[in-house]
Amino acid sequence: MNKKEKLKYKLETLQSIISRMANNSSNCKFWCVTLLSAIIVFYFTEEINNINQNALLLPIIPFWLLDTYYLGFERYFVDQFNKTLSGINKKIIISTNRNLDGNICTMLSSRISFILNYYVKSFFSFSIWGFYPLIVIIVYCVIHTSSTSPSPFRPGSVAFRETSKIYVNYGIYAN
Repeated sequence: MNKKEKLKYKLETLQSIISRMANNSSNCKFWCVTLLSAIIVFYFTEEINNINQNALLLPIIPFWLLDTYYLGFERYFVDQFNKTLSGINKKIIISTNRNLDGNICTMLSSRISFILNYYVKSFFSFSIWGFYPLIVIIVYCVIHTSSTSPSPFRPGSVAFRETSKIYVNYGIYAN
């Protein structure tokens, strides 16, 4: 392989990694909404009054952190891609491999700088804060609004029992 082929392969690899990280980030959002929808449906259709309603918000936290993790890595690889492209313009090829000599301090400072530069910045990005707090607010409103008003979908509610009596009396449920 000559230098151009190696460079092309490196850029294609970085681009595929960036695409996978973006896909993983969107999958976190998708699975968060899917899981919360299933939990809310289960909450309203089954008798699970014995759990704390705020505990229904707990599944959001792992997806929030995982999405931040993927977004941080996506930003890292975008920076590596841009550094490689700027190295082409300057006729210098920058290696993405870090040559650590095994020094613990060097490795720790490298990890800390990665966490500060990418993970923390990703945690405060709009793609994270524009989605997860909104989901928390929506779930909180749905749960607390429904707990103050009787729901005809909850099997133990008075409205459900009265509706069931009407259906049974008029033979709608008759076999």
